[in-house]
Amino acid sequence: MNRNSFQAAIVHKKKGFRATWFENDTHIEYWGKINPDAFDFIVIPEVNGPRATNVFKDAKKVIFSQNAYYTFIGYSLDPRDRETAYRDPKLVGGDDGLRGQSGVSAARLSGS
Repeated sequence: MNRNSFQAAIVHKKKGFRATWFENDTHIEYWGKINPDAFDFIVIPEVNGPRATNVFKDAKKVIFSQNAYYTFIGYSLDPRDRETAYRDPKLVGGDDGLRGQSGVSAARLSGS
């Protein structure tokens, strides 16, 4: 993203953590040290489950689907439990396979 003129960073919770299993010079920020606002986009992995978008309330969100089999990790099997990240009003992009349920598409990023 940085190469395409987006100011981007990976956010880690553990201070000092950097992925070492591949060579990188990724810009890193740490949880608690950033405060994204309404002009920012947060990309969240689908493995964070139904509460994936419960972070950084003001920022726009995109759910990044790494693996279709991870999409519903953390979701209840109770059909009455309808909690889902895919209905968050700040969600502007997500798993294209859920378009019918969420009304969003990874190809559509709006609000900028």
